[in-house]
Parts: sequence; C-alpha cells; structure tokens
Amino acid sequence: MASPRELTQNPLKKIWMPYSNGRPALHACQRGVCMTNCPTLIVMVGLPARGKTYISKKMTRYLNWIGVPTREFNVGQYRRDMVKTYKSFEFFLPDNEEGLKIRK
Repeated sequence: MASPRELTQNPLKKIWMPYSNGRPALHACQRGVCMTNCPTLIVMVGLPARGKTYISKKMTRYLNWIGVPTREFNVGQYRRDMVKTYKSFEFFLPDNEEGLKIRK
C-alpha cells in the first residue's frame, strides 16, 4: 500500500494515483485491460428455464445502480409486439409462407 506522500491527484480524472519510483503507476489500459464507454452488447442464450431472464434483470439493475446506462430486450416479446397476427406456434411452421417472409 502506498503512503500518502506517494499519491498524487490526476487532474483529468480527479482520482488519486499511486507513484512508484517517481513515476505514475501503469493505468489499467496500459496493462492490457481497458474499460471504455463504447456500447457493449451482452446476449443471453440457452435452454428454457435456466435463469437467463433472471440474470439479465439482475445485471440490468446492478449496472444501472452503479451508473452504467443499461437496457434489457427480449426478442420473443419484440416479435410478439411487432407481429400481432402470429402469436402462436403457426408463425414458425415451415409451410407458412407469410411467416417465412416476415422471419427473413
């Protein structure tokens, strides 16, 4: 742990950074791990009833709580909202020409 006189404040980020040997310690990006503000997409896939929705809702709550703007999308719900006429299994039948056109 660095002593108080080995710390200096970074004026851009307003955080205290440790110094070692008279030079600032390496930043996370310089060490190889870099968190940026670029958009990130997390996709949950898997068998039914395995906790995908549960985990995604918890992750959304946590990320919003720590200040990362996050939204959750359910492709199944999106399809049901966009295609009101096909709310049953008939939408996915291979001989359903109209459903095939919509899916492509």
